[in-house]
Amino acid sequence: MHYVELDQFLGRNYLVTVHGPLNPAVNPEVAFLDTRAVLQRLQSGHLQVRSPFELSSAIIASLTRREIELIAGLAKESGRLEQRVTLAEVTDDPEQFLEELFKVWYELLAIRTIAVHSTATYDRMAKLARSLPEAEKPLVADIADRFEQVSSMADGQREFLHGVIDFFQTRTSTHMTLAAEELAAVSVQQNDDMRKITAWVAIVAVPTAVTGFFGQNVPYPGFGETSGFLAST
Repeated sequence: MHYVELDQFLGRNYLVTVHGPLNPAVNPEVAFLDTRAVLQRLQSGHLQVRSPFELSSAIIASLTRREIELIAGLAKESGRLEQRVTLAEVTDDPEQFLEELFKVWYELLAIRTIAVHSTATYDRMAKLARSLPEAEKPLVADIADRFEQVSSMADGQREFLHGVIDFFQTRTSTHMTLAAEELAAVSVQQNDDMRKITAWVAIVAVPTAVTGFFGQNVPYPGFGETSGFLAST
């Protein structure tokens, strides 16, 4: 996700928009999506504005609509990821799946942060701008409400996705715990088996030694002598 800045300079009879700075990775056309959309509506006659404040409001309305559409797209992606978690379809690469979850979560956080900052800006403008005409104050308040709506939607979706992340991590941890317990049980069983094998080896070692000694079928050096007997033993 990249940030594209849009600055607006408002006067009684003019509106100046400044687009950028732009990240080199971003298509420059992205910076003009909202202003060009409003310009096309003006040129086609579908939009009538009486003041720069109404024009600014139209631009913000276009921008917030796109933000809401983006949140809707991320909500759809969140639902798809949540379905994979609940259906236990995450088996190939859990780490990659968790990265997908955090990517969507971060995008929602970015939208929410932008909306919160914009809400604060327009709230302060409505309260402190001395040159703001009385008739235009409701427009500025409406813009703040639009950004507040965007931040609330992003917050709600982010909270939902955070729950999905917690559920996925908890279930993964539970599976790992169960696997560790199963491995521990197998280790205990193996230790029991080794103790049994060791006991049988100790038991069999005595007759093995006796039969090994008396089973020598050739006279060894010193056969029939005490020293030879001790050496063979």
